Amino acid sequence: MNATATQKSGDDSVVMMVRSATPATSLGSAIAHSVRENKNVSVRAVGQGAVSQTCKALAIAKGFTASEGHRLTFDVSFFTFQDADGEEKNGMNFKVIDT
Repeated sequence: MNATATQKSGDDSVVMMVRSATPATSLGSAIAHSVRENKNVSVRAVGQGAVSQTCKALAIAKGFTASEGHRLTFDVSFFTFQDADGEEKNGMNFKVIDT
């Protein structure tokens, strides 16, 4: 994944933070890789551009993993955080579900 997206990883979970400049194909590949490793994947996006890139990447990841028997679905929710100035901001969280 390039410098326009960050990834936090635990033992069995991955949280990917997306920016508007994140390439959808790179993000989709990273999501697919994490799904193949049986990780719990969440993708977070703040802003219209980041949400757009995330949606494209989720479709790409779904295509990358379909031939391997994975059927990806997504649960979307909002999250709230404080920015560096202490201002409250909202973003979207996309939980990847492998059914």
